[in-house]
Amino acid sequence: NFIIGGDGPKRLVLDEMVEKHQLQSRVELLGRLPYSRVRSVMCRGSIFLNCSLTESFGSAIVEAACCGLFVVATGVGGVPEILPPSMIRYTKEHDSKSLLVALEEAIDLVTSNGVNPFSQHEHIKKLYNWRNVAERTVKVYTCLSQLDDESWNDRFRRHMKLGSISGIFSVFLVVVDWILLQILVLLKPADSIEVMPSIDPLRVQQ
Repeated sequence: NFIIGGDGPKRLVLDEMVEKHQLQSRVELLGRLPYSRVRSVMCRGSIFLNCSLTESFGSAIVEAACCGLFVVATGVGGVPEILPPSMIRYTKEHDSKSLLVALEEAIDLVTSNGVNPFSQHEHIKKLYNWRNVAERTVKVYTCLSQLDDESWNDRFRRHMKLGSISGIFSVFLVVVDWILLQILVLLKPADSIEVMPSIDPLRVQQ
């Protein structure tokens, strides 16, 4: 059985599909959900199906895993970096056939008691907490701050490696972004932006 939450322009297509194939007893369309109900709805399921074609992070995937659901998702964007392999199955391609294969593997795993919701919840709780996220964010910005400034020539050469056409288009986008940045700097100079005061880490821990 499928429980589908959310609303949007595809809602009518889903309604028509359910009616056409007489799936009223197998598919439940909940529509738009208030955030306070998300956990209770997720806890009704065993598998979370994420069919995004593009995704930056995917907080819903973390929420589902924290509720003990095994995740099936398309491996787009930052999705492959969210969960350990034991909690998720990725589609090989971004189509319905690959999604069906991954879903069947997940069903076999869940029905054979290969997923422990409680241990999964504890693992996610340790993996995603404010201190953990903050420490990893600091590492990223520290690494970026230690990189040498790249010259324009080096940047153009790197982008041109994408191909004769794609490279030129990529270089064009870089130039346009730089021009937009200069316009924004004129409209909002850096010295007019409020700077966050330094914080003593020892004092925060106390």
